[in-house]
Amino acid sequence: MKTTLILMLTVGALLVANATPEKKMNESTKLEVLAPVIQCYNIQETVAFYTKKMGFSLTFKDADENYGYAIVSRQEIEIHLQQPDPEYIDGTDHQLGIRIRVKDIEHIHEEYKEAGILSSELSVKPWGTKEFGLYDPNKVAIHFYEDQ
Repeated sequence: MKTTLILMLTVGALLVANATPEKKMNESTKLEVLAPVIQCYNIQETVAFYTKKMGFSLTFKDADENYGYAIVSRQEIEIHLQQPDPEYIDGTDHQLGIRIRVKDIEHIHEEYKEAGILSSELSVKPWGTKEFGLYDPNKVAIHFYEDQ
């Protein structure tokens, strides 16, 4: 799993590095959604966090009672959650972070503040965004931002 994630991130970095004006995508192609896959040590706890504290809905889970894969969504955002194969668990903390662009950031900030899950308060950053962040139970950093 770790190798797959590193490979995916490496390929993504290469695609971004090679996205120059000379290499335009087909005009009819539009990248619309990023759906990260988060490795979860306790998938049931993670699903509960996203559904009960962050307002996401559980839209898919394995049929097995102790499911190892689930999808939570809220509006256009979809996050895949996967229990790692025990063979690949090495005890290190995950270093994944995701950024979600939103409109009307104040309302979602207030919602998560009331849920008591913020790790940083809403503030305007020097690079021109208004943002705040939180961590899920797997130590995944989730940053919400709005362009100014």
